[in-house]
Amino acid sequence: MSDAGDVEDEITEIKAAAADVARVLAAVRGIGESTDRTVLATTDSRGHLVDIEIAPGAAQRPEALASAILDAVARAASDAAARTEVAVRPITDNTRVRSALDTVRDFVAAEASTPASDPRSGEADMDRYYRNFSALQ
Repeated sequence: MSDAGDVEDEITEIKAAAADVARVLAAVRGIGESTDRTVLATTDSRGHLVDIEIAPGAAQRPEALASAILDAVARAASDAAARTEVAVRPITDNTRVRSALDTVRDFVAAEASTPASDPRSGEADMDRYYRNFSALQ
């Protein structure tokens, strides 16, 4: 099989894996309970709060309730992050994808550390763009 065919097959496999990962991420839920056990929070894969349960007696201590809520949500978000990391491994463990992600990360870091060029002259920016673009291929 030609190199182009190999690349096309690999792209097809990566797309299928990405679709599977997207389905798993949609179902990821992080669970966190406050240290005083008065609040239970649930977040989605991005750490956004989707549900919260507050124990009946918690409202009698309003000064502690806000802290308990924040504690539970932080724990739930942390749990969701750990579950998300596991869920995306079929993509991030792929060596070609990992290499591309590393290249993008390095490019972004280099751009962030490069002083802004004169806005009247986009030539340097275009040169840098094409140099980095060709490195991705």
